[in-house]
Amino acid sequence: MSQKAYEINPWVVIAVFTVLVGPFALSFHMHYPDEMYYTDAAVKMLQNGDYLTTYLGSGELRFKKPVLTYWAVLAGFKLFGVTPFASRLFFLLAGAATVGLTYLLSKTLFADRRVAGISALIMAANPVLIFSATRSIPDVLLVLTMTASAVGFAGLIRFGNDAPKKYLWLLYISLALAFEVKGLPAAALGALGSGVLLFNPWNRIHWKTILYYPAILTGIFISLFWFGAMWKIHGPSFLDGFLHDQIGTRVTSRFLLILQNGLLAFLL
Repeated sequence: MSQKAYEINPWVVIAVFTVLVGPFALSFHMHYPDEMYYTDAAVKMLQNGDYLTTYLGSGELRFKKPVLTYWAVLAGFKLFGVTPFASRLFFLLAGAATVGLTYLLSKTLFADRRVAGISALIMAANPVLIFSATRSIPDVLLVLTMTASAVGFAGLIRFGNDAPKKYLWLLYISLALAFEVKGLPAAALGALGSGVLLFNPWNRIHWKTILYYPAILTGIFISLFWFGAMWKIHGPSFLDGFLHDQIGTRVTSRFLLILQNGLLAFLL
């Protein structure tokens, strides 16, 4: 049998994922508590006509997460009305797109369509991706954007300092979008990936290659757009809630666990 016969068409895997997972996003019978933060805020955005400020259902301001997840819910509501499926539609599509990006990531790294096809199947069968793709929460959007950035990293790892500029654009724009989804965790993962490029003993990338200013400046604008708008509208106090969620409850209370896992990762 020829090699081509073993190849898996990624578009077929994406379509099957969407068709099989889609029904689980049709109603709120299977829900996740945090969804209400984003659906309620999107409804408030529709009512107020203010697509930048994020609210709780009670009308109280909430700045714990950047705006991109709210916009994904809002886009569904604007297109198809306020329904459970509309609130989750773009998260389902993000899950399907993650399967396709996994194929592209594997193909970029290994230059083997068979390996890429198997990678896409593994991702499509991942229960965490399936769960996240049927919930209007930031997780699947973060996975999508970080996987896209990983394709950029993979292009640099494979081609080294001769990597086409498209990989740098993909890297920085995807990291910027990830920052608008989740905030500081995206920046931490981007810094970790950059460290691998700079200090990888087998194929180090020169810092001049990484410092591609057109993509960097565009990424900075995208990542800080909402923060700048909130600063102008609500003043610097809006950062209190954001930093408390990003650092206070996630880092300070888990410092020993972070230190333990960090040392283990360093040793490995």
